Amino acid sequence: MAWEKKNKTLSEYWDMLARHNWYYDYSDVQSTWRQGVESENTLRLHMNDTPEHKKLYDAFHAHHAGVLRGEKTAPPPRPEI
Repeated sequence: MAWEKKNKTLSEYWDMLARHNWYYDYSDVQSTWRQGVESENTLRLHMNDTPEHKKLYDAFHAHHAGVLRGEKTAPPPRPEI
């Protein structure tokens, strides 16, 4: 039986993005880093479900990059889809 990827709704994907540890790459703890890599791989797998998924990923990525620069911005709003 072949494994098939089930597309995520935008709301489900937003939840995944919100729970992701965007700063895992800075961790000295191997288990934290490994979990971050696995989470990032899953996010990237679903990033191309639709163009809206890609936009949402890019918005979260930009938000967290801004946080590292000291910017105080809110993450993108959660879609109700």
